[in-house]
Amino acid sequence: MNVINTIQNFFAKDMPRARTTDPITSHQAAEQAAEVASNHIPRIEQALEQYGPMGASMIAYVANLDKNQISRRLKEMQKLGIIELTGNTVKSNTNRSEREWQLANYAENRIESGHLGFN
Repeated sequence: MNVINTIQNFFAKDMPRARTTDPITSHQAAEQAAEVASNHIPRIEQALEQYGPMGASMIAYVANLDKNQISRRLKEMQKLGIIELTGNTVKSNTNRSEREWQLANYAENRIESGHLGFN
């Protein structure tokens, strides 16, 4: 099973976007949302891989996505084990504090590859 199918199955089973009592149009919209989400995830992952840990605002900028799209995906990606919080906060583009995200095991990978400095 490829990554896109895995993500879509995850959204269908673990994060349903429509209730069983919702009309068919809601279920159709939920399917489309899962497809969109599966396209966002690789872009977010690539941004974090290329630039390292950052907040949602910077991820949105680098991935060329809306911050609202990013915010929703971050929690989903965390649940999938793709990303994790660093425990740090960073300033957003509006100078507000926001949580910093990194690829899961980012710190361990940096140590193993010998990249111990700052980005």
